[in-house]
Amino acid sequence: MSGISNYTLNQKISNLQAQIQSLPTPTLDAVLTAGDDAGGLNITNLNDVALTTINGTVYPPPTSSDTILEDFNADTANGNIFGQKIVFNKSGSGSTIYYQGAFSAPLVAGAVGRSGLIQLNSGGSSGQETMLLTDTIYSISTIEQIIVGFIPLGQATFLGTPSPQGNIAQHFGISATLQQTGNANTNSILWRLNSTTGTPPTWEFVINNVVQYTSVLGDLNGKWCRATFDITEPTAGNYSVSTTLVNLSDGTTETTSAFPLVAGDFSDFAPQTQGLLIVSGTDNGTNKYFGVDYVQLKQNLFQIGGGDTLAFR
Repeated sequence: MSGISNYTLNQKISNLQAQIQSLPTPTLDAVLTAGDDAGGLNITNLNDVALTTINGTVYPPPTSSDTILEDFNADTANGNIFGQKIVFNKSGSGSTIYYQGAFSAPLVAGAVGRSGLIQLNSGGSSGQETMLLTDTIYSISTIEQIIVGFIPLGQATFLGTPSPQGNIAQHFGISATLQQTGNANTNSILWRLNSTTGTPPTWEFVINNVVQYTSVLGDLNGKWCRATFDITEPTAGNYSVSTTLVNLSDGTTETTSAFPLVAGDFSDFAPQTQGLLIVSGTDNGTNKYFGVDYVQLKQNLFQIGGGDTLAFR
């Protein structure tokens, strides 16, 4: 090959290399956007990947809440203290009966081995209620969810035949104080069954003694039930509560809208003002009974720290 031919060839090769080097290098984003498919390739030696979702799920996942299940599956042998993981102190002169045995059913997702039931006896007259209030006191801002498994029993024991009853005072939920009839007008979020006459009442959802919702599930006596309280914070410092009531025996359910919680009625959300309350009472001389299967508490707890900040919730 002549010298002129070599020179010409080298010049063309040089021009071609320059053109190749001048081509823009596509980013991985541009490649995947154009093809929307990585072709099953493995990507290695990456130093950092900024993600917001993986397969449509938020990443990183939210920190799991502190969830505690009190199953009432072991008798404490102490007539004034109930529960091991969520401890309740008993007040009132009404009595309790502890059952353990063939009462197991998966009423809470993921919970197994439940077999305990606490039956609250109202006592023989008004003022002799059995009242259970948690030993640990909480703040509204740290309660995310409460689930209570229960069975209303009316005038019958758990082993009897329950029937609707008037002259009854049964309630459960969140309360800053022990209350015999569920009518406290501050710091109180309850499902309540209350009547001072012989007419059987209907379950009501009350906040600070104001009826927010009346159940349409009908008579729940002798039915295995579940009630959920969900506390949310739609805007910073403003809280709401909604509730779901389920008749597990019949498979019927109802969910309320979210009701706002007024700061002034909840001690301005001061910490350590609320407990979990369960009460069985009567308004006449006849015992009333109420069974509690379990209580599950999910707390809205945040880790301390994060950068140069400290956050307490």
